Amino acid sequence: MFDLIGDRWTSTVLFVIGDGVKRYSDLQRQIPDVTKKMLTQTLRSLENDGLVERTVYPVVPPKTEYRL
Repeated sequence: MFDLIGDRWTSTVLFVIGDGVKRYSDLQRQIPDVTKKMLTQTLRSLENDGLVERTVYPVVPPKTEYRL
């Protein structure tokens, strides 16, 4: 389990998403030190591990939400 949440950003992202459903821009705002690349990599990793659910809505501009 520690392997899943052991890096610097994973635990922070999980903590922020733990408050409820978040959009990508919300995460960027609430974690100001994380780069876009690192946030994207962390979210993809969490999604692949089954810890985060990603929902994409077919609207313009695209709306993506993340939840535990």
